[in-house]
Amino acid sequence: MYLCVRKIGETENNDDGEYVGHKEVGYWRKVNQIHKYFDNLIGGIENCEDYVITQEQLEDLHHTCKVVLADHDLAEHLLPTTSGCFFGGLDYDDYYFKSLEHTLEILENVLTGTDFTKFEILYGASW
Repeated sequence: MYLCVRKIGETENNDDGEYVGHKEVGYWRKVNQIHKYFDNLIGGIENCEDYVITQEQLEDLHHTCKVVLADHDLAEHLLPTTSGCFFGGLDYDDYYFKSLEHTLEILENVLTGTDFTKFEILYGASW
């Protein structure tokens, strides 16, 4: 699972037919609660597809992670785990909460380092 940034309006190929890459700004491995958050937000994620995520949506996830880290009892309600092939564990354990701390770091960097008038953030996953 990853977040990438790309310039608004750019597609996979520029006018000369050259590939225009995305810059990765966040990466998760086996952090199914974050994937579930984006899957619910988007209404179903396809393998290897990219989805535009708004600044407001990233701010909401940032806030939700902070709330769950402040009160672990809210984890199952606000950021529940989900099962699936290659999706990692279902326990609300140290790994779960460390992954939320990692998510906060990613989101803080993206939110403070992105000019949302010029760039868009994409979420994608492959399994």
